[in-house]
Amino acid sequence: MIYLGYNFFKKPNEILFQMNYDWENVSLIDSVGNVDIDSVSFDYFSVKNNFKVNPTVSTNNTYKLGTPKTTYYFRASELEIATDQINFSGVRWINGHPEKYLKSGILEIINLPLKEEGKKTVVTIGDSELIWQEARDLRKKLHLKNQNLLFLGSKKDVNGFAHEASVYITSQEILNNIDQIPAAENYVLFFGAQDKKTDKNLLEQNVCKILEILASRNETKKIITISLPPSNNDDFEKYNIAFNEILKECTASNEKSVLIPLHERLQEESEYLMQDGVHMNEKGYSILVKLLDKSLE
Repeated sequence: MIYLGYNFFKKPNEILFQMNYDWENVSLIDSVGNVDIDSVSFDYFSVKNNFKVNPTVSTNNTYKLGTPKTTYYFRASELEIATDQINFSGVRWINGHPEKYLKSGILEIINLPLKEEGKKTVVTIGDSELIWQEARDLRKKLHLKNQNLLFLGSKKDVNGFAHEASVYITSQEILNNIDQIPAAENYVLFFGAQDKKTDKNLLEQNVCKILEILASRNETKKIITISLPPSNNDDFEKYNIAFNEILKECTASNEKSVLIPLHERLQEESEYLMQDGVHMNEKGYSILVKLLDKSLE
């Protein structure tokens, strides 16, 4: 087998997650070539050289770093590309990260598929609430709870699960692109954080129309909407309450849709938000994963 061993005695669900990749079917997409390593840490990696960067350098792909002693595999949440440098941030080292003293290696772009044998198709649609910071592991945690789920989408998250989320996407942009979202039995929608400047009437039209279009598909069995969490910022909280009321009304008028009242649930908790007052921390997402897991049973 291709993957390398690592400390299998700590956090089994996290460490042994590398076993969820289909190492027998790794394939080469492209080779960046020999690179000089500028910086490396547990979540950041920067390489330099005079190479031609092509479109296959993407967060949708997995990367293989060959060194004289070890081969490392990793994915990243964000990329910054210059003529002679690639900076990977939000890095997820799949089989351990290189030592800081490492100076060079051979970088390849590969396809490392996940072992997904589920039959219940799910598309997660949304903004930063579904793809940024702690949200990056939402699909992974759902997969570990229910391996009958099969995630669909045109993008891949930091673990390799497909999705239809973008950090800054608005309801209008979701609506504009909805025909490109694949058909599925289940949809999970968590958005609204990027719609604070959207006219309220237009926002209501967009939310209801999104649900209407998804519900009209023959394959659709269930649409799960998630209310925005309570905020400790008064202005944000005022907006969240208004948006959640729109979401509640649109969901109630659509027979295939159900609402996860996350705002109400988190009022029973404390310390579930990041410092920005918008996004949830690990505790908040742990609560959401339990609610989603139950709704997707």
